[in-house]
Formats: sequence, structure tokens, C-alpha cells
Amino acid sequence: MVACGQLRQFDPSVKPTNWRCATVTQLELEQLRRIPNIVRLGHVEVVASGALQLQQGRYQTAPGALQVDCAADGLKQRPAKKVFAGNRITLQTVRMCQQVYSAACIGNVAANLQDEARMNELCRPVPLPHRASDYLRCVLQDSENMLVWLTEPAVVSWLNASRVDLFSPYFDFGNPAVVAQIQAMGELLNHALPKLRELLEAATATAN
Repeated sequence: MVACGQLRQFDPSVKPTNWRCATVTQLELEQLRRIPNIVRLGHVEVVASGALQLQQGRYQTAPGALQVDCAADGLKQRPAKKVFAGNRITLQTVRMCQQVYSAACIGNVAANLQDEARMNELCRPVPLPHRASDYLRCVLQDSENMLVWLTEPAVVSWLNASRVDLFSPYFDFGNPAVVAQIQAMGELLNHALPKLRELLEAATATAN
């Protein structure tokens, strides 16, 4: 994934354990790599005078040093719920790492459909990632969601005109060539999903 540019790795010599949907340009990554002192002792637990207490040890800091803890969990993992339940809508991510898009997609489904079961089928939550293996889990659910979206005219029409969808410029469903390409993409996804499930099972077994 790193070799093809799908993901970026901070330090090629260190196997990553976390993945949190962070976005960064290649230039920004190069600047980050200039930081000489990297402490890998887990999350910060206590910020004390002259020291940081981390999950796997204590790190001494210079006397009087300004210590800024930016490790708050802004996207905490919570149990997935049905997005639609009677009069309640629980906003969740329905496309990997795209919260704004997800809220807009849910709103479109709420405005155009009435059958709650179908609405929830179109809005299955994509888990928020923490561990590196969560990438596979997210891609799997993301791909399954896309296959369902392509079967619903209201969603297809919205995708074709949406400004918050990364792929909308390519979804010109009035163009037969584009329609053929999208159908081919769906077939490729159907072939890829079993392999994704195998990879996820293997990654989960290794983690446990």
C-alpha cells in the first residue's frame, strides 16, 4: 500500500501499529521526518513537571519545558448502531474517513427514502480505525457500502452531483462509457471482497 501511494509511512524502518485516517501531503511528511527525537512508548497517561508518563514507560523532559498534549481521542471508537431507528438518526461514518460526506449521504437517504430497513442497508457504519489492521476492516465495509449505493437510484443521482464526494466528477451516469466502467468496478469489488475478508481474518488472528 505504501509502494503504490495508497498509504504513507512515517518511518519505513518501523512497522506501524496504529492507523487513524490522518491525511498528509508528501511535503508535509518530509518535514515531519526532520523531527530527530521520536519517543515510542505508547499513549500519554500523565503530563507532569519535567516528565511524561506513557503507557510503556516514563520520559524525562527538560526543566521548565512547555509540554503540550495533543493526544486527545477526537474520534473515539463506539459500538456501531443502526443509523435510522424510528425518529432517531445516529450519525456515523458510512464512508471510510469521510465524516462530512457521511453526514451528507445519510441526509440524502433520509430525504428520499421511507423504508427504514432499506435506509439502514444504505447506511451501514464503517468503523473508525485505531490499529493498523483496521485499514482492512474499513476498506471491506466501505466497498460493501459502495456496491449497495450503486443499486439505489436516489443515492446514484446524489453521488453524480455531490460536491462532497471525491468521485462525483467520474460518476456521469448519462455517459454509457462511464456506466460500463462503474459496472466493471462493481464486478472487481465483488471479486476482491472475499480476499479482503481472508486478509482481515489473518490480521485479526495475528493481533490476537
